[in-house]
Amino acid sequence: MCAYSFQNGARPTASKVAVIITDGMSTQPITRAAQEVKTAGIVVYAMGVGSGTDQSELQEIASSSDRVFSAPNYDSLLTLTGGLANRCCDDGSSVTSVATVDLSDDFSVELLNVTSHTFITLRATVLDQLNFVLGNFSNLILTNINFQPSISGKVRVVFTLNSLGYIVNELQIIINQVASTGTFGNLAVTGATFDAQGPAVLYGTVEVNRTFTSEIRSISSYEAAALSISFTYQLLQSFTTSVNFARVTYISPGYAATTTLVSFVTSVSANVSDDILTNFNASVAGTPMFLQGTLSPELPMCPAKMDVVFVLDGSGSVGHDNFQRMKSFVKRVAGSFAIGPSSAQISLFQYSNFVVQEFALDTYGSIGEINQAVDAVMYQGGGTATGLALYEMRQYGFSFANGGRPGTRRVAILLTDGMSSDTVDKHAMAAWQAGISLYVVGIGSNVDKNELLAIGGTPDNVFSLDNFGQLQDLGSRLPNRLCEVGRSMNLILSLDVTSVPCSPMLRQQFMCLQTALNQAGLSYQNGILSVAPVNLIRPLEYSYVFRLVFFQYARAGIASIVNPATTQLGNLTVASVNVIDDDSLPLFVMVEVNYTYTPELNQPNSAVFAYWTNVFESKLTGIENITGILSVIPTAFRPGNTATSLIADVTLIVRQTVSIFVQSALVAGFRSGDIEGHPVIGGTVSTTALACPVKLDLVFVLDNSDSVSLQDFEMMRQFLMKTVGDFNIGYDTTQIGLVQYSDEAETKFALDSFSSSTSLRDAIETIQYTGGTTNTGNALDYTVQYMFASRNGARQDSTKIAIILTGGVSSDDVKAAAQRMRKSNVITYAIGIGSGLDYDQLDYIAGAPTSLTILQASTSLVQLRNTLSRKLCQVSSSLPYIVNIPVDMYNFSIDYLNANTSASLQLYTQLNEAVNLSFTGVSGFIVQLMSFAPGPYNSVSALCQMYISPYAVTDVTTRFQSFNTQGGPIQINTAQIRVIRERIRPLYLQLQLVYNFTRDLQLKGSAAFVDLSLQLENVFYLLFAGDQDSIASVSVGQIGPGLTETTITVGVEFQAFSAAIPSVINVIDNATATGVLGQYEVTDYIIQETAPTCQVQLDLVFVLVGGKSVGEENFEKQKGFVKKVISDFDIGPQSTQISIIQYAEDSQLEIALDTYSDSESIQREVDAIRYVGGYGLTMAGKAIDYAARYGFSARNGARAGATRVAVLFTYGTPHDDVAGPALNMRKRNVFIYGVAINSNFDSDRLVSIAGTSRNLRRLADFNGLNKLRNTLPTEVCGVGNSIQRIISINIISANFSVDLLNPNSSAWIGLFTQLDDSLSIFFGNIPQPVTQLVSLSPG
Repeated sequence: MCAYSFQNGARPTASKVAVIITDGMSTQPITRAAQEVKTAGIVVYAMGVGSGTDQSELQEIASSSDRVFSAPNYDSLLTLTGGLANRCCDDGSSVTSVATVDLSDDFSVELLNVTSHTFITLRATVLDQLNFVLGNFSNLILTNINFQPSISGKVRVVFTLNSLGYIVNELQIIINQVASTGTFGNLAVTGATFDAQGPAVLYGTVEVNRTFTSEIRSISSYEAAALSISFTYQLLQSFTTSVNFARVTYISPGYAATTTLVSFVTSVSANVSDDILTNFNASVAGTPMFLQGTLSPELPMCPAKMDVVFVLDGSGSVGHDNFQRMKSFVKRVAGSFAIGPSSAQISLFQYSNFVVQEFALDTYGSIGEINQAVDAVMYQGGGTATGLALYEMRQYGFSFANGGRPGTRRVAILLTDGMSSDTVDKHAMAAWQAGISLYVVGIGSNVDKNELLAIGGTPDNVFSLDNFGQLQDLGSRLPNRLCEVGRSMNLILSLDVTSVPCSPMLRQQFMCLQTALNQAGLSYQNGILSVAPVNLIRPLEYSYVFRLVFFQYARAGIASIVNPATTQLGNLTVASVNVIDDDSLPLFVMVEVNYTYTPELNQPNSAVFAYWTNVFESKLTGIENITGILSVIPTAFRPGNTATSLIADVTLIVRQTVSIFVQSALVAGFRSGDIEGHPVIGGTVSTTALACPVKLDLVFVLDNSDSVSLQDFEMMRQFLMKTVGDFNIGYDTTQIGLVQYSDEAETKFALDSFSSSTSLRDAIETIQYTGGTTNTGNALDYTVQYMFASRNGARQDSTKIAIILTGGVSSDDVKAAAQRMRKSNVITYAIGIGSGLDYDQLDYIAGAPTSLTILQASTSLVQLRNTLSRKLCQVSSSLPYIVNIPVDMYNFSIDYLNANTSASLQLYTQLNEAVNLSFTGVSGFIVQLMSFAPGPYNSVSALCQMYISPYAVTDVTTRFQSFNTQGGPIQINTAQIRVIRERIRPLYLQLQLVYNFTRDLQLKGSAAFVDLSLQLENVFYLLFAGDQDSIASVSVGQIGPGLTETTITVGVEFQAFSAAIPSVINVIDNATATGVLGQYEVTDYIIQETAPTCQVQLDLVFVLVGGKSVGEENFEKQKGFVKKVISDFDIGPQSTQISIIQYAEDSQLEIALDTYSDSESIQREVDAIRYVGGYGLTMAGKAIDYAARYGFSARNGARAGATRVAVLFTYGTPHDDVAGPALNMRKRNVFIYGVAINSNFDSDRLVSIAGTSRNLRRLADFNGLNKLRNTLPTEVCGVGNSIQRIISINIISANFSVDLLNPNSSAWIGLFTQLDDSLSIFFGNIPQPVTQLVSLSPG
């Protein structure tokens, strides 16, 4: 009846019809099977072909005699199709009703045995009477007849009837007559009922107090039948109301050694199903045989907590149609599990020549999502690298980052139709060692049986199919087997034998031992699910370790087969045997050894990979002769920290009791430089997975525009959450920031916002999709300007990487922006997702083919994550170089400084082609163009940033000396190529130039900005044209208003070699001190090694909200915001002073303006401020009055002549008048910036606090401060640099009234709003004007 299971597409409300076609007599009894099919409500037609059939057998199979058909031969079957179709159509249109008749006979349990004489006799009698009573009805079928005990212990007969709708009322009348007359034909009855509503089907599982045995595994066995009868009888007695039928569907081992799980289906009247469901547990509790159970109207899913990974062969021999059959198999098996974080998780890999993880364990949380994902998987085609697939599955499939859960049963199911092109043995063994239960399905005649056995580890885990069509049957059988694994146990079996078993090949030895153990009784038939090898090498020559996966009931049987008295297993003489509980746990080891890394170590099937695998297995397994190291699994090799070292990542599976001793032994070996006679440089050991330890500033730039769908955005978010877990997060290791962009870019969190991967993941979880225009260029400039700034946590000595994820074409210029990013010594990676991409844009963002990834769909991010983190870690641990490549065939011009000119784009393309040609087959480095510059003899120099792994330094630097000397697109003077191993550092030059300012100079994509910045960059490049060891890049970052009406402020960033910084400063000093820079007049300049701060005389007061509703966490975010803003200002008595006030119901001065004269002291004091909290209301108006009176008082350090600015935070709705105090503060010549967080206060009233809409910032929550801290300092500094004017405006369109003196009146608010709007329009072309209303008075 598997065909009618949910997994095979059966629908609960659909009629069920089966057509049985046979040309002979059955060789097995059919009575029980035929009755069970009918009991399940299936209408059965029996068709006999030829003379070899038995009519009585066909009658027994069919639901009724008129559903038996005969044909002389198969050709004549076609003549029966018309009548059969009509009958089936009637069956599909029928309705189901249920009748019960209570007989006066005592009930016997024999009536539950469909093969018993008692059942057969009474059934025949009842059928005769049924035909007598209901025989006049056509289109009526008895689909089911059952006997059960009534409440009084008599026989109750339950009929399930299918009929056309018009018959139901007549059936009701007849059954009522039976009840009233007390006769059913010639049978005496004590009662009868009729239910026209039809039955409700319920599914249940009960754990019974009965030790499971192998004899009851088969549902058709005598022992299973006996248990089913006993179970059904007690189940029927436990119900408080009548049921139509109850049938046992599956029997399996229970959760304890002395219990068995029985699954059943029952049909009850629809009007009592809720009552039965409600009282089921109480009913079970009252039955001695029953321990616990569940009952549900839904087909039960396997509840086991399991991580299940499917690995599908997508090679060319499979073909598209058969690959679809494999996908259907995956959906069928996955559909049998309850899906979720506390139950089963599903992952899928596909492989051919290469391996792709289609989705991870935690990617999808419902079977619907999983089915959609499986449907979307595209067939690969190619070769059959099964060994590589096993390696990738074990390496990534169950990793924590991909959703693997510690302590959860791990199962992998591999499907293949051919022999592997690579070695599978060692990778299958490593999977078994890692605690993964491997099942393999070999399909067709091209598979290698020994290879399948090597993967499955035991014959019980190998399924051989003749063709792909048989997957449908296996998909119905396998789920129960897998669910059993979810409640199995583990034992560790250590076995010493006196001679080499079977073969000198270690794998063959294990296979022989497995066969011997299997033949001795350690098999699935006896409750052992697998006998898996977990250790390859032991100090004792013929000593082996296995992991037994078994059911609880099998423990006694295991002890009788393998115990200290065991001396013989087949033809093997056993020296000793030991069986212990599996209490193993993993240890994660990173060890560095003296051996030059080679790229072949990235290939799991290479000889060098196998060699070092054996080395670490042999050395670590026997460390200090500690027993209890169960297995050693080298997982990956990577370049070491020197040119002649490599680092191995190794997982040790050890017994819990020896874990601490193993860790101590490893640490001692790392310190001494020796592990079991093998020299080591150093290492680390941990009980948790080791993350990348590099010092890296990593910023993700996430496309949040209409170019990506909501589903793509969700996949990108999952990608980020997983990736951050691969790094060791902290100030001295990796810091991660996130920018989200569409029309505008926004900081979601800065590099120094979080110090743990957990907090990072929590923050990523909160980001939301918004949509909008795709302005990638603006996002790149934003990232350089703000995210990699020191005030946001960027560190001077760290590697800086930006990863841009986008799904569309940018609406603005990305080439110049990407070039500016690389000029700032930031490595760029571009990930394009989907089909709507501009490949030229992505190519320029990436800067090199090796840092560009194109994905057809966002689901491929799962696979990319497995490799990207490793690549980033390798780059970050590489050595930084600058390469200066002179291109003799071109004469330099300013056009080469513009990334968008044809000259620059052509040379960029040619240079990348040359690098690809010259470095084909060379790994371990990344090189990206920073900029073009004037070279020797007016040539063009390509200045590139390069990071090289230590092992590749000699190869890469040597090749540059013969770089592309023949066959390439450009001519290079190799004698003048400079490969410089030195870290570069930024220098910041701030110029005051005589130049008319216009607003478009502030827009980096404008023609005005591009023209001026290129001219200035050209001047500086020419200054250093003869010195290749001074600077690596020049970039104009910002242009703004100057200190006078005729000047502008220009910020220029140089990337200079550390040793050359004094000379670079000297050259710039000499050039600018003349007052002329190229064609521009210089009135002032500052050059320094730290980012420039705001140099204004400013009294700046922050008014922080500290009420109860804010919470301590959000108050800390305000403090963090203040600390970041402070770092943008030059602090001191002659420049900016800082004060801080905190308010709740009352206000208090935390820091006065003249308390500290340096930013470090103020930041320390900010850290010490304690959150007020309390239970009163937050009084923002009182806080404004307090700030005006005390914050800006002379005795607290306020200075005459200094610009005064207050930054006021509010949260929610203010509980007092704020407009009046704010107006009074502005009358004191204080500029107010209002930061309204989570406010539902009227917008006009909020604007009245700031005095202008331009000074109001509305934030959804405190996380919005991440973006504001980048923009507010510039605005406040602009106020400090501005010239203040009082403007009196005579408004003739409004009559003055006393209400205009009250800032809370509707008249005042209305006029204020109109005036603010008008001023915004009037001053729209003036850069950064701040106009604040001070008062309204009679005109």
